[in-house]
Amino acid sequence: MRVEGTNRIGQQASAVRRAQGGTGFSLPDAETSSPAQKTFGISTVPGLDTLLALQSVDMAGERRRKGTARGRRLLDLLDQVKLGVLDGTLSPAALQSLNQAVAEAREETGDPALDAILAEIELRAEVELAKLARRPG
Repeated sequence: MRVEGTNRIGQQASAVRRAQGGTGFSLPDAETSSPAQKTFGISTVPGLDTLLALQSVDMAGERRRKGTARGRRLLDLLDQVKLGVLDGTLSPAALQSLNQAVAEAREETGDPALDAILAEIELRAEVELAKLARRPG
């Protein structure tokens, strides 16, 4: 690497200072407004839109969580009924619990795939309840 002469960057900076000339320091005119005097007015409203958007996302997640919990509860109750049938110890309380869980109104989760799975679980529970209702004594 070859180095020629002295610091060229320093030479250019001093040339710029000489070209500007002058006084070096000056106060701004009194008529110009400072940034602290600007008013913000309604510029904070987009924050409200953001909060509402986040709340709707949170509500969708809550509906999905509730739907998933309901599906797991139905599957657990179906397992209890299955074990009761296999053991011969099926209690009317287990059937009543399953019947009540199926009768509860299901709210849409907003996720079509999850809604379809929940509908299939409910249908399976209804079929099992219908089979057990027709069962003799």
